[in-house]
This record gives sequence, C-alpha cells and structure tokens, in this order.
Amino acid sequence: MSFSSEVKHKAKMNLSQNNWMKSIIIFSIVFVILYVANTFVEQILLSFLDISDNKRLIDFLFSLSSSTENIKVILILTAIRLTFLFIFSPLLIGCLKFYIDIANGSSASISVIFHFLKTPKIFLKTLFFIFEIVFKITFNILFCLLPGVLSLVFCSYIIKNNGDVGFSFFHLAILFSIILIFSGILFSVIKNSQYFIAPFLFASKPKYKNKIYFKQSSIKMKRYKGFVLVIFLNFFLHLLFCFFVIPMIYVFPLFLEMFAVSSKRIVEDDQ
Repeated sequence: MSFSSEVKHKAKMNLSQNNWMKSIIIFSIVFVILYVANTFVEQILLSFLDISDNKRLIDFLFSLSSSTENIKVILILTAIRLTFLFIFSPLLIGCLKFYIDIANGSSASISVIFHFLKTPKIFLKTLFFIFEIVFKITFNILFCLLPGVLSLVFCSYIIKNNGDVGFSFFHLAILFSIILIFSGILFSVIKNSQYFIAPFLFASKPKYKNKIYFKQSSIKMKRYKGFVLVIFLNFFLHLLFCFFVIPMIYVFPLFLEMFAVSSKRIVEDDQ
C-alpha cells in the first residue's frame, strides 16, 4: 500500500470511530458562521453604497462598467470582504486542531474549534501565522506563473500589432504560453509543499515563533514533495465530484483528517 493510500485508509478509520457526526456538526457550525458573517458584510456594503436591499452585492458588481473608478470600487469591496473573512480564519485552524486530536488518538471535542479565539494573544498570533503562510504561498504562485503570463501578454501584443503573423505561429505561441502557465502551477505546488505541515505544527503547539514552524516544515518535507502533489490532485478530483456525486460535507472532513494523519506521520518519521 502506498503512503497516500495508507493515509487515506487511516483517515477513514479515524473518522469512523464516532467522529463523522462531530465532523458534520463542525462543518455545519463553520458554514453557518461564515455565511452569516458574509451576509452581514454584504448588507453593510449595500447600505454604504446606498443600494436597495432587494439587490445583491454580486448583482451590483456585475452591473458596473469597466471604467477605472468602478474597478477601484470592486477592488476596495473585495479587500473589505477578504479582510473580514481573514478575521475568522483562526476558526479554520481550530477545525484543524480537532482533526489533529483525532489523529493523535485523543477524544476530540467540538468546542476545540474555538480554541484560537479564546484570548486576544492567541487570536492575534494565529492571524499573523495565517497572514505569513498565505503571503508566502501567494508570492510563490505569482512568481511561478509570471513567465507564462508574460509570455501570453507578449504573444497577444505581437499578434495585435502584427496582423500578418502566421496562423501556425499564433497557435504555437499560445500553446507555449499555456505550457509555461501549467508548468508554473506544477512548480508552485512543489515549491509550496515545503509549508505543508506548518499549519499542523502551529495548531499542535502554538507557542513558538512562526519562523520555527516554517523552518521545521521545510526540512521535513524534502522527502515528501511528490506526496503533496498526489494529495492535492486527489483533493481537487474529489472537489469536482462534489457538484455531481460526493457531498462536500464528506470531502472536507476526510481531507482535513488526511492532512492531520499525513502531517503526524511526516513529523514522526525522523524521530
């Protein structure tokens, strides 16, 4: 049995031990909290923009033209919404701690999802950790995608200003740009795999400086980059099936537990 198959089997076994119902309750709690928070922010923004209550914010954004001022409005509104959701991100780390407790064989309590909201100190520390890991991952993604995007922009510029370019050149240029973009996506996953167990380390013992979690994760993940690719591919395939067959309420608990089980194994591998 491969490492990924073993992890998936172990995760299913852990959840089958009276933890599926708890997972469903946690999924429902988090969904309701985020939905209410999102609705609250949307209503505030609608009031601020003096839009009638019967019109949704998304409808307002789509009704805007592509002028510079309207683009600025969209960016500001997006930033406000992301900032508000960012404030609730420690709740997601609390969910991860729940699955870590299951992976460790402990009796997992539903209330543990609020662990990182208990005090201002742990709340702010969690926010800084999430901000740092999101920044690192986003930077790596943009850096890896940059060659492909620049190639696509350059090709578009050449084709636009030289209408007599050959048909075959057009297809080859676009194909080359697409290959660069997909290669960038692959390299970004490999590059970001070094942070794979950093959230596990933080959620397990949130008492060290953030750089320690990233350093330990980078060291231990050197042998497991291929495993991260398999996990992410597996996750996205399951996520696609959420729209057709597999319910999302099953996919997310399973993969969070797979993350906890695999992270635990990787951490203990060299000990």
